[in-house]
Amino acid sequence: MKLNIAKIALAATLVCSTGVFTGCSEEKVYELDAYAVPEASNYADAITIDVDQETNIATFKFNGEGVYPVWIIDGKTYSTAHSFSKYYRKKGEYNVEVKIANGNGMSQGTLLKTFEINKTIMNGFSGYQYDYEHNLWLTATQSEPSFYYAPGWAQIDNPAYSFNGDEYNVSLPSATTDQWQAQMHVTTDIVLEEGETYDWSMIVTSTKGMGGMTVKIHPEGDDGNFIVEKRFEIPENEPICLYGSEGLANVPYDKTVFTFDFGGCADGTDVTIENIVIKNHKYDDGTVLPAGPSCTFVDVNSDDNLWKGVTFVSGTEAGGYETWTSGAGWDGDVTEPTVTIGDNNYTIYYPRCSRYRPVEGSGEIPHRHRA
Repeated sequence: MKLNIAKIALAATLVCSTGVFTGCSEEKVYELDAYAVPEASNYADAITIDVDQETNIATFKFNGEGVYPVWIIDGKTYSTAHSFSKYYRKKGEYNVEVKIANGNGMSQGTLLKTFEINKTIMNGFSGYQYDYEHNLWLTATQSEPSFYYAPGWAQIDNPAYSFNGDEYNVSLPSATTDQWQAQMHVTTDIVLEEGETYDWSMIVTSTKGMGGMTVKIHPEGDDGNFIVEKRFEIPENEPICLYGSEGLANVPYDKTVFTFDFGGCADGTDVTIENIVIKNHKYDDGTVLPAGPSCTFVDVNSDDNLWKGVTFVSGTEAGGYETWTSGAGWDGDVTEPTVTIGDNNYTIYYPRCSRYRPVEGSGEIPHRHRA
């Protein structure tokens, strides 16, 4: 059959070359082949993609006879099966290219199908419950972010960003070397009560590793008080949960600011911040925090205690201690503390703690710290 058709095609070509037929074309000759390469667009309705949003498993199916699909994911042929499944860890929009093939070859045309993964699933700890009723982020209003982007401490244009109500995506085109060179500030109407403690968490994914990303949560106009100021190491292209528990709000937060610093980023770093949670610690959402490193303390008089038997002297002589203080405005107006040395401790007495101002008529506020 194939050979006969080939002869017919050849004869048609010869006839065309003699000028007997007019309007001849390569396409008309090609149509004589009963086993022609399939056209991908004819199979658009034969492809289905179903996503189980609880497990992040996408199932790909093709329903067609006499042909087979070629599934292309991330630019590479992934499968030629009529049905297969694939796990996606990260939230986002994904796509798959599909070509159609048979014994004659693969289609020139390509079908592009897109699908959504609704949430990021972590291998390990994923933070506090995002959809929990006491997550203050869920009902908050977020301001337009402000930026300080200054590689080498020379400020340049703000990085591009997007926010869809649930997650931030930030694109950092230029590398930075130091902490605080790539700051992003998000002001919210979240109110935190003075004296209360708060839990927080978020999931961060970066296309390139960062030696340190700083998270700082503080009241608007006052970054000297905060429930957290911590730098985290971020791996490359692997979601990681950043979190903290029982951060104290030692002043009222009328508006809460989330400061993110990507100082130390490489060229072309894209960062996603999602699943932001901040809640009063008294509301238990059932989250169990990862176990910290175990530590067994030895007796103070044990030979394993490196401090046992140590010789130290007072004053600033070699091996001694040195005290220093300044004042609430770094103006040096606070008297140096006095230090009393015990058998295995120091007691440090501050006549007035520089963090507080005395109430009028109350005199100085004493403060003791024992180490």
